[in-house]
Amino acid sequence: DAAEYSSRKEALEVIGCIINNPSLLDDYSLDAKDFENLVAKAIFKAVEKLHSDGSKFVDADMIESCLDKYYPTDYRIYQKSQGINLLGQAVT
Repeated sequence: DAAEYSSRKEALEVIGCIINNPSLLDDYSLDAKDFENLVAKAIFKAVEKLHSDGSKFVDADMIESCLDKYYPTDYRIYQKSQGINLLGQAVT
């Protein structure tokens, strides 16, 4: 459905922006609950955590490690939903 595609595309664009520039989280009020897509929500949580821990740069390995360590339920969702594909789309 077109609305679902639009929502997913928008989530990918936002996730991609914050992955490529985590310091955007300092300027914009954004929360995991702002994402409907569970994989986007999981990725956001990881990027937010990494940024709050002082990371200036974020990559896929860091996101996956963070999910595995701090958000195991979200990590399982990420894995089962082939989150690496969504992550790759978001970054590009």
